[in-house]
Amino acid sequence: MLLNRFLNPVIHLFAPQPWLAVFLSMAISIVLLTWVLLPVAARLLKRWLDPVEGSRPAVNLTGIAVICAGYVASLAVFAVVPVLQLG
Repeated sequence: MLLNRFLNPVIHLFAPQPWLAVFLSMAISIVLLTWVLLPVAARLLKRWLDPVEGSRPAVNLTGIAVICAGYVASLAVFAVVPVLQLG
């Protein structure tokens, strides 16, 4: 959502063709997810992702609750902050 809101207008300045803009947007998002966000998420969720430590039901339920709370929080931020809305 953040890339769509803030990065796409910049990409369209350099790549006015829709096919090129989509390609660049996807390439940038894949790079950010793979090398920036995924290592951070893996560190934060290591206990839940570890097959030995994460095998207990309490750890699994806590991990599920954290993920769901993150989704609810991000949706709430995008619903409330006007600058993040595309309309």
